[in-house]
Formats: sequence, structure tokens, C-alpha cells
Amino acid sequence: MGYYVELPLPREKAEQLVRLYGAELVLSPEDFNFKGDDALICVVENGLFDAAGIAYSPHERDEFNDPEDTREKVWLKLPKKVAIELCPHAKDVLYG
Repeated sequence: MGYYVELPLPREKAEQLVRLYGAELVLSPEDFNFKGDDALICVVENGLFDAAGIAYSPHERDEFNDPEDTREKVWLKLPKKVAIELCPHAKDVLYG
């Protein structure tokens, strides 16, 4: 898990992604199509800050979705081109 989207505020990153970048809620990350035009984002609430990680593969999604990790999570889809603008290092894994 190594690609994270940086946003203006350290908290409420899911809301920021929706409001500022048009992200959409994903209710079932297990059914996400990684070959499409969208990136899967998992926003994890960590108390003082949220982490908005790019789940770029089924394995990465499963790592974020570990049942032993009880932190609150919100799943979103975001166009890959926008995800790359927010995290340029993720280009190769999103289009690789």
C-alpha cells in the first residue's frame, strides 16, 4: 500500500474527493473493474488525519479491506486521470 492522494485538508478526505474532484461512492469494492477508466480509492479514518489510498489492483484492494483492520473506511471511484494528477507516481500502476 504505497500510493496516496494528497488533499487540502487532513480530514474528511472522502468528502473532499467528492466535492472537489467528482468522486463517486463505491458500495461494493469487491466488484470494482480495475481495467476501466476509474481508480478505486480507499479513504481510511486514522483519527487526526484520513489516508486516501489508491487500491490499484485486487490484491491492493484486499490489503485495504483486511477484516482485522477495524478503522472506518469509505470506498470511492475517481477517474484515473484525476487520481494521477493528485498522485503522479501512481501512473504506472494505474495504466500498467
